[in-house]
Amino acid sequence: MRPSLVTLVTLVTLVTLVTLVTQAAPAAPVCNGHEEGGR
Repeated sequence: MRPSLVTLVTLVTLVTLVTLVTQAAPAAPVCNGHEEGGR
């Protein structure tokens, strides 16, 4: 069976989400921790 558009779109979406989460994960907790801890 050939990969359908739905499959391709799903793969691209998953990769994009994983990339965004990976980039945001290290930054978000540090910023929140400093803001909450500082106050």
